[in-house]
Amino acid sequence: MGDKFRTYWVFNLNLSKKYRYIVIGGVNTFIGYLLFLVIYILLNKQHYLVILVISYSISICSAYLLYSRFVFTLSTVSLKGFYRFSLVYAGSFLFNIFMLPLLIEYMGFDIVYSQTSIVIITIVLSYIVHNRYSFRVDNW
Repeated sequence: MGDKFRTYWVFNLNLSKKYRYIVIGGVNTFIGYLLFLVIYILLNKQHYLVILVISYSISICSAYLLYSRFVFTLSTVSLKGFYRFSLVYAGSFLFNIFMLPLLIEYMGFDIVYSQTSIVIITIVLSYIVHNRYSFRVDNW
């Protein structure tokens, strides 16, 4: 079912890589954001940075599999590819871990709205870096 689903859902739409990134990125962002909210509730509103670390750790794994399979159409996944991908996510994580306290503690914004704003910014930046570094074929 996996290949049939992938072929029907993503490739039969004849979307360019940029649009597939938006679609899969939206799915992955939804998964990551939902994880953030669920963990926030399950951990009895634990400190937001603890929640961020847990949700990012899980999101990196699912994102790599989704992007490599549906966006950049790799036939196999590799540790080297996962490493490069994780480096980009580490950069996003550092940006997030810097911005979240800034928005919440120093600017007084709500935790949910702060994380939403950061997610939007990292979507754009991540596409650029993944396209030029993480999944660049000539770097493999």
